[in-house]
Amino acid sequence: MVESEGKTFIIINYINSRGRYDMNKKLLIGSGVVVAIVAVIAIILVFVNNKQSKEYNYDLSKYVKVGNYKGLEYASQKASVTDEEVDVEIQRRLQKAAKD
Repeated sequence: MVESEGKTFIIINYINSRGRYDMNKKLLIGSGVVVAIVAVIAIILVFVNNKQSKEYNYDLSKYVKVGNYKGLEYASQKASVTDEEVDVEIQRRLQKAAKD
């Protein structure tokens, strides 16, 4: 009688574990299908939105007044830096970076 109860327990345990395995397998497959569907929908939406160009025709003349900029004069300024000034600045920035 003890042996038969033990065998029954083993058989029931095997069936239960097998059922859990099948459920987990089905859940995993179902999850994979859902992820694949969502990925396909996302890809489709990206391509559909990229093909639709959004062109806006606003009349900004009510808001922006552009003056007459033809013939403006400006003074050109030349800047010169010596190699020594560049080296000093590089060393200063390296020391500052090392402290931070």
